[in-house]
Amino acid sequence: MILDTINSPAELRALTLRERLALSDELRSVIITTVKRQGGHLASNLGAVELTVALHTAMNLPADKLIFDVGHQAYTHKLLTGRRNGFELLRQDGGVSGFPRRDESAYDPFGVGHSSTAVSAALGFARARDLAGGKHRVVAVVGDGALTGGLTYEALNDAGKLRSQLLVVLNDNEMSISRNTGALNEHLTRLRASGRWVGAKRALKHQLDSIPLIGPPTAAALEWMKTVVRRIMVGGEFFESLGFRYLGPVDGHDLESLTDIVGKALRMNQPTVLHAVTRKGKGSPEAESSPEQYHGVSRQSSQAAKQPSSQTRLTPDVRALAPGAASPEEGSCARVIGDTLSEIADSDPTIVAITAAMPAGTGLDRFQCKHPDRFFDVAIAEAHAVTLAAGMAADRLKPVVAVYSTFIQRAVDSIIHDVCLQNLPVTLLIDHTGFVAGDGSTHQGVFDLNILRAVPNLTIWTPSGLDELRDMLREGVRAARGPLMIRYPKSLPLHASGLFTALPPGARWRIEKPEARIENPEARVALLTFGASVCPARKATALLAESRVAAFVVRVSSVKPLDDGALRTLTAPGVKLVTIEEGQRAGGLGGAVAEWCQDNGKPAPMLRLGVDDRFPEGYSLDTLRRGLTDADIARTTLEALAYSSNFIVPAESKGAI
Repeated sequence: MILDTINSPAELRALTLRERLALSDELRSVIITTVKRQGGHLASNLGAVELTVALHTAMNLPADKLIFDVGHQAYTHKLLTGRRNGFELLRQDGGVSGFPRRDESAYDPFGVGHSSTAVSAALGFARARDLAGGKHRVVAVVGDGALTGGLTYEALNDAGKLRSQLLVVLNDNEMSISRNTGALNEHLTRLRASGRWVGAKRALKHQLDSIPLIGPPTAAALEWMKTVVRRIMVGGEFFESLGFRYLGPVDGHDLESLTDIVGKALRMNQPTVLHAVTRKGKGSPEAESSPEQYHGVSRQSSQAAKQPSSQTRLTPDVRALAPGAASPEEGSCARVIGDTLSEIADSDPTIVAITAAMPAGTGLDRFQCKHPDRFFDVAIAEAHAVTLAAGMAADRLKPVVAVYSTFIQRAVDSIIHDVCLQNLPVTLLIDHTGFVAGDGSTHQGVFDLNILRAVPNLTIWTPSGLDELRDMLREGVRAARGPLMIRYPKSLPLHASGLFTALPPGARWRIEKPEARIENPEARVALLTFGASVCPARKATALLAESRVAAFVVRVSSVKPLDDGALRTLTAPGVKLVTIEEGQRAGGLGGAVAEWCQDNGKPAPMLRLGVDDRFPEGYSLDTLRRGLTDADIARTTLEALAYSSNFIVPAESKGAI
């Protein structure tokens, strides 16, 4: 394979056009094979192969700076920059990340994971270069989806004032160009990109301006005619109104022409937009026909991965079991959300659903099918989604906003200022909380609770089973008393009510009953937790019992407000509190319980288990959960008890649960 000889873009630039075309086919094959086996983003990466090859051929990396938006298009970039071996373990511990990371390669100048950041970052690099007197080129590669994020427009508006090189490559995989229009556009783009044309145009304008009386009006008329023709045939006046030179649209799969135009665009000493049209999913029939469905693909079982590629069907991420996803005893929270919300909306016309470009991932695609007039996808604009919901709630609707935990961070101001300050009945469904397998540190759902727990008027519920999630959604939307946040992981056990005492949703905590009499009441330990941490906590009680420590699990259904009565019972003499959560310890459940204990003169929790002051690193749940497994919980609890002067285990005690 030609790819095996490529360890850096330097080797790429030595290849002939024929060899680079063959290399593009090899890259697609490797991406398809790897994503089928490991999971990852498929369709968008397949569409960006030739575009990335052209950029790496024309640029001088890593001296030049290439910045990808989101990173859904960066797999070819990784394969061309010395990460071929690590790519075999894509999105797995010991392999490469699914997104660009500064600590992974010198060819990744900026780490990304969320959309619409590339132009802002690239502008920062360009201004730093200019201040230092540098000559390297800066390029931002954005997908058309990034243009639905407001941050991109803020950056474009600012970047247009730059008086030096900055290239924004717009990878447009939604539009199509007819053959005739496309050929004309490519010809005009090559003409406008040539240095000879730009120089001639400037010289003509200068000469006309020097002619008294008739010169300037003639130049203005010619400029007007050029604008009219371009508006009819080419487009791009929006970008030019912001101060950019616009080139395109060009065929993003014509490697020869694309490489030539990229080279010319890089030589322009002003902000430039190169508009390339690509086919999302190119090279995979399934992904080409259903690019949205194959945007993200889950890791397949080893048996499926061994099937011939012609018979292996890629599985959309919302339908299959990704690493660490639901076991047969668990179920998809998104599916429950979609079905339940659709059901209750059947009898309540005031219920509306809002998402930010994640209808399938959040389960709201099911609501969309049943109630299309009451479904709103606002694209990559989480802050707008929340403020839109606030306006709807102010006019007597019951809006439900479903967003992943990692993305709700972008809407914090909207939640505080627009929803909670006005105490509006907006229900926030926060999906993918806690640890998330596959995507690395950029997508962990460990901050939402800690950031938002301090906001007045906001109620925060935390289900631990799909039945509880269903009940909370029904009760919360029905009552619509004020701002409500229901946070849950990707999957939960099917039933919580069968394991815990049944109480009204959100009214009190559930306390798991010991299966046998606690023979050593002085040694009781209460493990307070919720969501995905409930199961390891329950298993930890059995391990503690082997060490003659009687422990029981307290399932916390409401982190805000805390259940005052339950806490007073649990802080009775002889009970040691341990809080467990897949989230930051600072400001989370443990912090909330500790604050309550201090305010009420009670002993603080003996242990607060969670994520320390760091960003969680790892791609598998096993790695991410180190320190929070059942064995870890039991071990750290025993260690803490050993330092507790109040803990004495009588020699004759069996301490069974």
